Amino acid sequence: MTGEKDYSKLDFIVYKLKEGFQKKTLIFCDSLLEVDAIFFNYFWAQLDESERVSLAKRLVHYNLMTHTASTDAQTKAVVATGFGTGGNCKILISTISFVMGVDVADIRRVIIWGMPGDALTLWQVI
Repeated sequence: MTGEKDYSKLDFIVYKLKEGFQKKTLIFCDSLLEVDAIFFNYFWAQLDESERVSLAKRLVHYNLMTHTASTDAQTKAVVATGFGTGGNCKILISTISFVMGVDVADIRRVIIWGMPGDALTLWQVI
């Protein structure tokens, strides 16, 4: 094994979004680097040039947001509202910083991308 991630395993999410799938998916990553890698190396590559023009357009088109400990307070508030119960965001790529103490009732899929370092963190995520 080379240690490289196979982002094509996430293809079904893009397919579901393009087909109008409306249920929420949380992609939990074990690091900020993984959040960025999934967003930029995978989802960003799925967008055509016109969709890459502005962050707002990307988020509206794919209903996609990211959240890490280094996310600024204003963006964290937008993410909490957008991905919260009844919010419009359909995919959140996040580290443990979002899931600690949060209960979003309408999440239908949790993808653990990279195992957490301990059992307690894994329990919190699922």
